Amino acid sequence: MYIKNYKISFIYCFLLAIICLIPYISKTSNLLESDILYHISRIDGLSESIYSDLNFFPKIYFNLFDGKGYAFPMFYCDVFLIPAALLAKFTGVIIAYKFEILLINFFTALFVYRLLLKLGFSESSILLWGGGILYVFSYYRLYNIYYRAALGELLATMFIPIALLGIYNSIFNNEKEIVNIDLIVGFG
Repeated sequence: MYIKNYKISFIYCFLLAIICLIPYISKTSNLLESDILYHISRIDGLSESIYSDLNFFPKIYFNLFDGKGYAFPMFYCDVFLIPAALLAKFTGVIIAYKFEILLINFFTALFVYRLLLKLGFSESSILLWGGGILYVFSYYRLYNIYYRAALGELLATMFIPIALLGIYNSIFNNEKEIVNIDLIVGFG
């Protein structure tokens, strides 16, 4: 029974991620949101660095700005862009960016689902399923995806449920844990 519920929750989270990505699926290459060119440059630079000299953590992307390079990784963490950078070589940067948004939406839904389960909502509760929908489709997240293209803030909203889960476990968990991994990951 647990395996079946586990599969249902993954399907639910994946469907939420796909539905949230529908406006991007219809767009082709004219993504003109606020920060889109910046993030596409980051994905392209990281992809070039990975496939040219197997450097997953470069300090400068040398392929940008007519070969002069730019130090994007010194200011922003690129760990979460690695899946998109690996995919960009084979599908192009635009599709890799859309895949990155899909992954962020999937994990956001999964983390909210986990938080709401821990808070005591049963798997048959409409509040559990509706809470995930409300969080994933909140105006602020959609605004960050479709207008601002703010990957950093999307990642931050992805980890808010994990941080809340860590706080909940720290306060209400009867077992004394030395390290609360949810709290560390959420605030990390």
